[in-house]
Amino acid sequence: MTSEIEELAERYREAWATAKRLPTGIQLGHTASWPEMAFDQREQVRRAEPEVIFVRPTAKQEDRLVECINWLTPLTIEERNLIWLRASGLS
Repeated sequence: MTSEIEELAERYREAWATAKRLPTGIQLGHTASWPEMAFDQREQVRRAEPEVIFVRPTAKQEDRLVECINWLTPLTIEERNLIWLRASGLS
């Protein structure tokens, strides 16, 4: 692999990691039709999720993410998916 391709692959790996750290903020307004469950204390402790420390990406990382996404526009959907899957670490 040439150094240019390796640099491009590294940029997309960074872009994928940056995209994973961005808050989505998407609220679709879906609600569940199931009734609310009343859990006892034992079940609440078991269901408690570990605290996740959220580190927001820097403005430069977000700019590089947008730049990488813009590079994908002339490609087909299959090529875009392939690049993004490879950036996520899948072979």
